[in-house]
Amino acid sequence: MNREEIINIITEEQKDQIKQYDGLHKDKHFLGGPQLSGLMKDGINVGWGQTKYKGVSVLQTAVDLKNWKKIIDKYKPEVFIEMGVAAGGNIVFCKDLMSEYCENPILIGVDIEDVLHSSAKELKEFEFIKASTVEESTINTIKQRIEYHKNKRVLIHLDDHHKALHVENELNIYNEIIKSDDIIIVGDTWDEGWYESPFQGMVKFMENNDNMEIDVETHKTMEMPCNWVFGTLIKK
Repeated sequence: MNREEIINIITEEQKDQIKQYDGLHKDKHFLGGPQLSGLMKDGINVGWGQTKYKGVSVLQTAVDLKNWKKIIDKYKPEVFIEMGVAAGGNIVFCKDLMSEYCENPILIGVDIEDVLHSSAKELKEFEFIKASTVEESTINTIKQRIEYHKNKRVLIHLDDHHKALHVENELNIYNEIIKSDDIIIVGDTWDEGWYESPFQGMVKFMENNDNMEIDVETHKTMEMPCNWVFGTLIKK
């Protein structure tokens, strides 16, 4: 898919949902201004810096959590790998969603810093890797874990360094590791206004690879503004 085909995924209903929010700078970009931090609805800041789950910062909007539930409920991954975990709120949230259908969810987080909340550190199912996502040691560890759990569906969330080249590199690396029907979600693809953004990195990857496809039908069900509105990729 090229850039225009990807952007056309957004439905008219989703465009109407976007109009309900202030702070999106819709005159500049096709969805919004950088990071959704100033997102306002009915005079209340509902941006990504405001959301917590069980007291742990998530760094995604409340709408994103609703969309995560749709993703988890549909695909039912048993292995969840997050690149860029910060405090770990999304790990804690997704673990609870996965526990509804999976007795032993596998949770792996990668970050160059350890700023994890105690609630994330205390999860017995959670393995934390303090390193770059593209270091050889990290790649080898993730590959080993996926191979060990080869009968389980894997979902990888790319939400760390947002430069286009880095995102493209991650996609090329982890595309080779995952198996058919596994999922990669590219975070922050909702805005191409960033210089060398995740969206641009994903577009370049998609133009040069034909073994992954965007789950268009799922994206049409996402509530807006959705952090990864174009970024749910399925391995063929």
